[in-house]
Amino acid sequence: MAVHRITDAPRPLREDISARSRNYIISMSIRILCFIPAIIFTGWLRWVFFAAALILPFIAVMFANEGKARQEEPLPPVTHPRRELPSEESPESSS
Repeated sequence: MAVHRITDAPRPLREDISARSRNYIISMSIRILCFIPAIIFTGWLRWVFFAAALILPFIAVMFANEGKARQEEPLPPVTHPRRELPSEESPESSS
């Protein structure tokens, strides 16, 4: 028989979507901020910012679709004490 805990319940859908959307918006904001230095700087630094701006959408989508992983704690095994039936004395021994 499996023992269930309330902490095993998944997060509400609205809360999950809100957290994923917030993380995606933050990642896309960082991407936009990478384009500005890519325009301003020259040389290898320009290409670093440009590469970051190209890679960030992939990373943002991966994290947005991942969701939160749960850390499951093992439950101690449930043991029920063994109950023994009262011993019946034979009628011959009571005489």
